[in-house]
Order: sequence, then C-alpha cells, then structure tokens
Amino acid sequence: MSDVSGRVILKTALHARTSALCASDTWTRVCSFAVPLVYSSEREECEALVARAGIADISARHCLRFDGPDAAGFLGFATTHDAALIGLGQTARVVWCDDSGWVRGEGLLARLDEGCFELTSVVCDHAWFADGALGFNVRVSDRTGQRGGIGLRGPYAEAILELAGFLGVPERASREAEPAVRGSGWRQSQVLLLRAAEGFELWMDAAGAAVVWDRLMRVGAGFGVQPVGARVLEHARIEAAQPLAGTDWSPSPLAMRAQDLRTPQDLGVEPDPLRRFNGSEALAQRRRGCGSRLVQLSSLRPLARGELIGKGGSAGMITSVAASPATERHVALAWIRDELARPGISLGLPGTSGVLDIDVVRLCHS
Repeated sequence: MSDVSGRVILKTALHARTSALCASDTWTRVCSFAVPLVYSSEREECEALVARAGIADISARHCLRFDGPDAAGFLGFATTHDAALIGLGQTARVVWCDDSGWVRGEGLLARLDEGCFELTSVVCDHAWFADGALGFNVRVSDRTGQRGGIGLRGPYAEAILELAGFLGVPERASREAEPAVRGSGWRQSQVLLLRAAEGFELWMDAAGAAVVWDRLMRVGAGFGVQPVGARVLEHARIEAAQPLAGTDWSPSPLAMRAQDLRTPQDLGVEPDPLRRFNGSEALAQRRRGCGSRLVQLSSLRPLARGELIGKGGSAGMITSVAASPATERHVALAWIRDELARPGISLGLPGTSGVLDIDVVRLCHS
C-alpha cells in the first residue's frame, strides 16, 4: 500500500469477521482503519482478558518490510538499536530519531531472515525510512493493509494456540528476556507467531487472515474466547502502563510545542553512547530528560486528561485515563515532575468535587 490517507477510513483484512461479531455496531478509527470499539459489552470483554482469552484484530498497525544485504546495517543507523544484534526469530523494541535527536517513532522490529526485517508500529513513517535507505542495498516496502494481525491474550491463550496447531509457540521466558517470534508449524510459510509483552500476536498475509481467525475462534470456543474491542484494549494498555505514541507522547513531526518533544531516554531507551545513529550527535549535546517522568497513577475518583495543578503550580499532565474493574480504582498515565515521580508518593490535588487523592503506582519506563 503506497499511500494511506488520513482522510479515509479503510477496512482491515479481518473486517468481514469483526463486523459480523460486532453486536453493538460501534466503531472507531485506528491508523485510518475501522475497528470495533465494543463487540458486546465492556464487562464481558474485560472478563475474557482476565479469566479466559480475548482475541482482537490488530491489523490496523503500520507495517514496514526491509529486505536486502544492508537491511541490518541500515536499521542500525536509522534506529537507536543495533539491528545486527537481533537474532533470527527474535524481536526488539526500537525507536528512531530525527536529525535533532528527538524521537520520531517507536515500534517492534522482528528479524525474519538474515536480510529481512519487519517493523510494526502505530507511527506511519514509510517516506522517512524510504528516503534514508538511499545509498543502502535495501528495499523498504509498506505492507500496511496487506498484512493481517491477530492479538490473543489471557490465561488460555497459549493452550488455544497449541490446540489450533501453531506448534512454534516460544517457550516461556523470564520478564527480562526479549520477546520471541517464530514461524508457526501450521501453515508455517504464512503465519508469523510473536510473543509480545501482553500476550501473543499472529501476522500473516491479508488473504489468509480470515482462515487463521476462524481456526482460533473454533478451537477457542471451548475456552470461552471472546472478541475484544478497541476500548477494552485501551483500558488494558493503561492498566499495564504501556504508553502509546500519539496519545501519551508525540512523535517529533507531530509535536505542537517544544515541550512535547521527547528523547529516547524520556521513553526508557538508553542508546549506546559509542554507536552512531541518526540524531546521535545532537542527542549527545542535549541536556538529558525533559524534566518529567511518565508514571502510572491510581485514584478512587475518576481522573481526566489534562493538567494536574498542585502546590507550587503544575504537577504534570495526564495523557491517558481508564477505570480498572479488577481494582475498582481509576488509573491514568501522566508526565509528572521529576521530584514527584516516585512510586508510593501521594498527590493531593484539588478537583471539582474536592481534593483528589492520587497515588503514583510505578514508573512506565524502569
């Protein structure tokens, strides 16, 4: 797909399946694609993620393919991560910066073959990568809309994958280990199975996406698998303290103010100071940090996006909010001043209905 305009709403590879299951007929737009906001009810979908298994259409993400002998070398220069160190069948979280060292985007980079990588992200930056590849023996192709993505998470997710015949499920690893990605034993040449932090992801060509979805739904019926819409996925993301580009931080081309710009360190990425990558020289000369840290907050009262005002002026800015059914509390992600961004600290901030008691639960990048 050479051009995806932000003014149009497109259908994902799984639209025929998701539209038939979307009883609420409520939709939202993700990266120019229409996806269900809620299938049946938020409570049912939350219960599925926590107690059984939830399946989701994640095909709306942008997908770039890098093929060629110089693919690893180019990606090692374009991003802050040395792509040559990514083993076959492994993934890495990568960020890429503009010439001034500000972050343009982040995504998950998978090495499929010696000279083949695939990058999935919510940030659309195909033109920037294509321009930067000039002079390298690498071909950059935009696979957005040509790939189908299925997310599967919950206690029974792995059991469903095994019974469905996806034999390449990576063995369980420690929290510190990199996520793993392997070709599935079932239709191995077509399905890519990835273990992400929040569960599993399956990626395949758009033409075969419905077949994989149907198989997972049939096998998962005995486990109570439930389609999960964008709203519940968003709440789960905030509860897991996973920031989202364009919501919790702005890619540099979209930043409206200088204070919205972020360095890799602000997003929890510590580049090798001895490596040369795009923007590394400017980054080395800049004062580290933006003066704030991204944290997860918790409160008994509803929170709202916007500025937090406390003693001494602004305490920070809330960027994402959600209600947590499991804890019966309200959670949020926020950029908080460095001196306040410590787990366990309590913020007593004035609100419209009295003082809001807000606790800092954890740092989002630690």
